[in-house]
Amino acid sequence: MITILGPTACGKTAVATQLAARFWQQGTGAEIISADSRQVFRGMDIGTGKDLADYDVPTSPSSASPSSASPSPASPSSASPSSVSPSSPSSASASPVSPSSPSSASASPVSPVEAVVPGGFPPGLPSGLPPVLHIPYHLIDIAQPGTKYSVFEFQRDFMRAYIDIGSRARVPILCGGTGLYIESVLRGYNLVEVPVNPELRRQLEGKTLAELTAILATYKRLHNTTDVDTARRAIRAIEIEEYYRQSGLSHSSAVPSAEVPPSTSPAACGLVGGLPSAIPSITIGLDIPRDLRRERITARLRRRLQEEHMTDEVQHLLDSGVPAEALLSYGLEYRYITLHLLGQLSFDDMARQLEIAIHQFAKRQMTYFRGMERRGVNIRWIDATSAPKDVADEIFGIFLASFKEKL
Repeated sequence: MITILGPTACGKTAVATQLAARFWQQGTGAEIISADSRQVFRGMDIGTGKDLADYDVPTSPSSASPSSASPSPASPSSASPSSVSPSSPSSASASPVSPSSPSSASASPVSPVEAVVPGGFPPGLPSGLPPVLHIPYHLIDIAQPGTKYSVFEFQRDFMRAYIDIGSRARVPILCGGTGLYIESVLRGYNLVEVPVNPELRRQLEGKTLAELTAILATYKRLHNTTDVDTARRAIRAIEIEEYYRQSGLSHSSAVPSAEVPPSTSPAACGLVGGLPSAIPSITIGLDIPRDLRRERITARLRRRLQEEHMTDEVQHLLDSGVPAEALLSYGLEYRYITLHLLGQLSFDDMARQLEIAIHQFAKRQMTYFRGMERRGVNIRWIDATSAPKDVADEIFGIFLASFKEKL
């Protein structure tokens, strides 16, 4: 597996899709697994930066304009995301193409790395590629907005997608900026799903955010304010800490799989053999200068607000019945725009405060990635100021060099 991570606005999606296209053009295939805690939600497109147009990659200069067709997401439980297969982009019923031969849903999983041979790739793809490659993607638009999606669920869904991609002998590319999600699979976190505690919630109901923050601080040291930006999140954080205390668990210890609730255990999810200790990966960090990152964040926010009508997206979510408190809990764009729509912030104040919050978020992302390195994750940082295709070519070279070293 190849993992591409980095702070917001560093161009992860564009690089990942170009890299996937390179694998298709070389004779094997690649599919992308999103590692973004908010892109899982349907209808939250602009604020989460799904950039779905990037998944349509032209294969020649004459195909510079992406096709108008939207890429079809490859469901984690689907064994054949055929509508996005580069072999037949216009046919929703086309069979998926593997590097060697089409595989059935019952085929044994094949290590994607085994499909790559330095100096040449196994035959099997059509001799000619379509003008536009529709890169398959996973873990985007899989949950209803307003619901919760945890790292436990991400790890479960990631494994489904990872095994599914491997069964077609394609290379999985994990791409995103949610460090906890990425680390949970790279280091093989064995997680439990913490159940709701109705009695505890009743006791906490009505307490102020300051009171809840003080209660949470009795369980753990608060390294950031993510858990306590709303009363809802603070109560859930306390609920989790109380469960760990009563169960005698720690966040740093592995939890026996027998303690995972049966309804959501790996076996119940169709993951025969359970969760692995860790997923082997070449992990690439996209590095851009701080000033350039700030410029990109500012320009992107202005574009989303003025040209892409991000405020309308949030209003539509509210109109469709998504609770305001849920949107507030998603943070950043959805938090500040919701506050504006509720009349608590003027448009100018919202835009100014949101920009500051995104800059702070990018800094926290980098802090988390550095922490991952200290905890043993080997991240190879590369200059990402070049064009996405050039950056993708460099990563492709790193991948091949790493494979040759293992021979």
